[in-house]
Amino acid sequence: MEDEAIISRWENRVKPLVFADVTTSHNPVTVFLGGQPGAGKTQATKIAQQQFGDNYLVSIVGDDFRRFHPDFKYLMETDPLRMPDVTARAVNASQCPRRDNKESCKYGAPDSHP
Repeated sequence: MEDEAIISRWENRVKPLVFADVTTSHNPVTVFLGGQPGAGKTQATKIAQQQFGDNYLVSIVGDDFRRFHPDFKYLMETDPLRMPDVTARAVNASQCPRRDNKESCKYGAPDSHP
């Protein structure tokens, strides 16, 4: 997929679903969690949920976006072992709009939280 197609797909199909139940904020907070299995990501997520509340959090897992790739269903039917490689670029690129586009990132913790 070309970068423009990836961004268009993010803006038109993925973003509305990801942010559907989230409250906007004038002062959003971004927390990136990553690590090896067993590193404590789940516990850190629970702490963030306690601090900010569920309606202010957006969990973004790159693998969840594979299904939006135009060839996903075909690959799953015909060559599921190749699917991760084919969809990887789109999955990784779909994370860029969140980091670089302030409009995409206006969601976050409520203003009243420190």
